[in-house]
Amino acid sequence: MELISQTNGLDLTIFLNGELNTLTAPDLSALLAKELPGKQSLTLDFTNCDYVSSAGIRVLLATFKQLKASKGTMRLTNVGENFSEVLENTGLHDISILKVGHHGSKNALTLEEARQLNPRISLIGVGAHNRYGHPHADTLSILDAAGSSVFRTDIHGDVTCALSAHGTSVTTMQ
Repeated sequence: MELISQTNGLDLTIFLNGELNTLTAPDLSALLAKELPGKQSLTLDFTNCDYVSSAGIRVLLATFKQLKASKGTMRLTNVGENFSEVLENTGLHDISILKVGHHGSKNALTLEEARQLNPRISLIGVGAHNRYGHPHADTLSILDAAGSSVFRTDIHGDVTCALSAHGTSVTTMQ
């Protein structure tokens, strides 16, 4: 497994590439122990993660509990259908904010994934009038059917989400 971390102020993002299993879960745990202290939010991107074992889930649950206790947040993005079922069974499925993958392309997520993740807010980073037609109408329909409020950079400009004990607030530049 390859783990790539990016820090932006109080935010930590980790991209998981490969399998999160019994052999690699300690690597994620060690990276989190090194990088997470002092951070307020953690995003784990599963775009290139092929498999998550029970050992990986234990690391995710322990990290979630740690962040929750310190009033921090943890987001899981680009989660596949099989892993979505596991998240539902562990209680990690109710997502406040979803960063929609690949500019909201047609294959960014399925209706089943959106319903399982249940995001209250969805963010789509996309350029105005792009030649690919992103975000795709099907993806927007899926998010609408899931009851998610969608914020797009092509319409709203920069989007800022602030999380607090009182809930989530969204501020846009336009």
